[in-house]
Amino acid sequence: MSYSYLVLLVFVPIVVEAITEILVSSSLFSWWRNAVARVPFFGTLFTCGYCLSVWVSAGFGWIFDFNFVHPVFDYFIVVFLIHRLANIYHELFQRWFDKHPFVLMLSIQKSDEQDEGEDDESGTGTENRTGKSVING
Repeated sequence: MSYSYLVLLVFVPIVVEAITEILVSSSLFSWWRNAVARVPFFGTLFTCGYCLSVWVSAGFGWIFDFNFVHPVFDYFIVVFLIHRLANIYHELFQRWFDKHPFVLMLSIQKSDEQDEGEDDESGTGTENRTGKSVING
């Protein structure tokens, strides 16, 4: 497999996803989103990550020159491939980092275990993870 295909399938969609996420969700560009929100097309564009990733992918599509069928047809194939992969990567990143951050889960479990150990020594009742009262003793 050529390096250009590897870049196209792995790295460019990650870059497109990152740029899109920064433009749509970052507080760094909130002033920009508020300014362009007055124009209907751009206001919608900069608040929709799915929509904006098409345009960011279109910009990156100009960089790659693949000869599959026809230059215009190839351009649209590359743009939509980058766009879809960026959306898939976004979904994976969001599920992994937002909903299940591994390091945070480990620290929470450690603190819960420490708290349970302290409560067990006191001999008083505590609540388990289901919310039901457990009487120690």
